[in-house]
Parts: sequence; structure tokens; C-alpha cells
Amino acid sequence: MNNFNLFDIFLIPFGIYIIYSVQKMKRTRVLASVFSGRNVEYESESDIDGFIDYVSGKSVIMALIIIAGSLWNLLNTLIFQNVRLSIAVSAVSLTIIIVYVCMLGRAQKKYLIIKKR
Repeated sequence: MNNFNLFDIFLIPFGIYIIYSVQKMKRTRVLASVFSGRNVEYESESDIDGFIDYVSGKSVIMALIIIAGSLWNLLNTLIFQNVRLSIAVSAVSLTIIIVYVCMLGRAQKKYLIIKKR
């Protein structure tokens, strides 16, 4: 098992946790700490419902792509052993994570107002 496999083994539960957090957040209409940070308080003017609606679908799609890419890399390592394909899938997954994190930051700036301490 190489380092890529350890990373992929970590990403699969993370993707599942993201999907779980989205479903819980949509049901309770309370921000999950994975999307907003722990112990962060927001002004009453914050549009928490708008934030939840904006990031929910994108988060599930990102999580499914990350899970699929990680499963593919694990399968590729065990069966096909095509290093170039594994690197390409990892690069695409990393690009998707970067784009997602940028989108999440823009959504936080647009919808959420952090209370000053």
C-alpha cells in the first residue's frame, strides 16, 4: 500500500461524512461545523437558509466525485496498476476540491456575517 492509498482511504469516509452533514443540515437548518467552522457565531442578518440551499447540492456532488475517484484509485492500485491513470484521477480530484473550497469561501462571504468578539 502506498501513500496514495492512505489518502484515498481517508477521503472515502470524509466524502460520506460530507453527505451525512449536508442531509443533517438540510433537515435541521443548522450549519454543520464542517461548512462553517467550530464555535463560530453569526449575526442575525446572516442568510443561513440561503447558504444551506446554495452549498447543499454542490457539496453532495463534490463528495460523490471524491468517493468515486478514491474508490477508482484503490481499485486501480489493486487490479489495473496503471500509474498514469491513478495520477490523472488524483489530479482531477484535487482540482475539484480546490474549486469546491473556493466556492465555499465565496458562499460564506455572500451569505454569512460572522459576529465580532
